[in-house]
Amino acid sequence: MHKGIIILVKAETKEEAKAATTNFLECYKENVWDWYEIGGRWEGLLKENIMRLEDCAEKVKEYAGDHIEKAEEELVKANEWKNKNNYGMYGHYLRKAGSLFAEYFYNECNLYNVEMDDYSIPTDVDIDNNGNMTEDIKDYYAVIVDIHS
Repeated sequence: MHKGIIILVKAETKEEAKAATTNFLECYKENVWDWYEIGGRWEGLLKENIMRLEDCAEKVKEYAGDHIEKAEEELVKANEWKNKNNYGMYGHYLRKAGSLFAEYFYNECNLYNVEMDDYSIPTDVDIDNNGNMTEDIKDYYAVIVDIHS
């Protein structure tokens, strides 16, 4: 199965962004993917396969979608299988929902922020609960990756 995932990484250049993405993905070899390529079937989703997040933020937000809504859809599917007494498929969809709710990196997410270890998309300036600036969109690159699992 091919899946397009936008990986967000902090970097100063495209080369650094590519290296950071590759390093991150190596941690998930055989667990999330068996091979991947930058762009691949998702070539053209963004103007370039590796670009500054500030230049493609709206497209990234659109592609990322609402992971909570997607997780809730997986719960509906889980309950349909539970009602059929098929607990294997019930567990399968519960796991998918749980991974989305927990914002884990896996082959069903549309976006992953490596720096924050979640599905967040930095804005111009993010302020934490204590009023401190945390992340700035200008520090990030978006890399579209074709994951095969």
